Amino acid sequence: MAKTKKRKTKKRNKALELDTFAGSREYFRDLLRITKVLASLTNRILNAVGEDEAPELDRVDALKQPKSNKQKAHERRARKVQAAIDSAESSFTSSVSIDEVTTIIRKNAGKIDKANRQAVFKQAKAAIGVQKLENPDTAKQRATFVKDNVKVIKTIGPEHFSKIRKIVDEGFKGGTSSRVLKDKIAEVANITERRAALIARDQVGSLNAQLTKERHVANGFTSFIWRNVGDERVRDEHESGGGVADKEYPYSTGAPGEGFPGDPIACRCFAEPVFK
Repeated sequence: MAKTKKRKTKKRNKALELDTFAGSREYFRDLLRITKVLASLTNRILNAVGEDEAPELDRVDALKQPKSNKQKAHERRARKVQAAIDSAESSFTSSVSIDEVTTIIRKNAGKIDKANRQAVFKQAKAAIGVQKLENPDTAKQRATFVKDNVKVIKTIGPEHFSKIRKIVDEGFKGGTSSRVLKDKIAEVANITERRAALIARDQVGSLNAQLTKERHVANGFTSFIWRNVGDERVRDEHESGGGVADKEYPYSTGAPGEGFPGDPIACRCFAEPVFK
């Protein structure tokens, strides 16, 4: 039986903690609108596959004899499914526009920025006891978030249908049964939804990290202490002791190899400001 990692938990000031993923649930809910469109269109493809078992065929490149009726029916069914994929992809492109995606992302960037401002100001006040704090212009960070996320989300649809095309092409050539073929196609929809969840958490974490740094520096904090969330899911690199956690780093460089809390993929750590 695998042993659960044991860790020494240090007493912390809760007022200094930040939620790196603040805003990710709302963002994920918006991304789900896109994945639900994909799931609905994927059902069309599943219906086109049908219920009958695909005939057991020899490898296509090994066929020397004239095509049988079964083989011709098999090829017609393959073309029907490929046509369903073409139609589904075309429908997705027309129903989810880049303008709509950009609007969704920009709206979330604004909400995340507002929540981060409130959280960091509360944290900074707890650290130094000052009531009035500077609020820097974060338009650059928000614009980068929008640009990067539009680029990533634009790939969700094409990659989704590309995976299905490959499954269908290999399945029909290899004589895969309809049941197995449909299971594999359905799993693509599940993978797409999990990817949307990862995008939301990772991208929101990265934006919060950038906004936190910008606000800390604007208010005179030149360094930070890397804090992890203190549970068994903390990656080894972000542990205390042998990792980067509970150590002070300058904002000019960040932690060697890791950068800033929230920067690494799906990192839940946060920066605690150091006032000197």
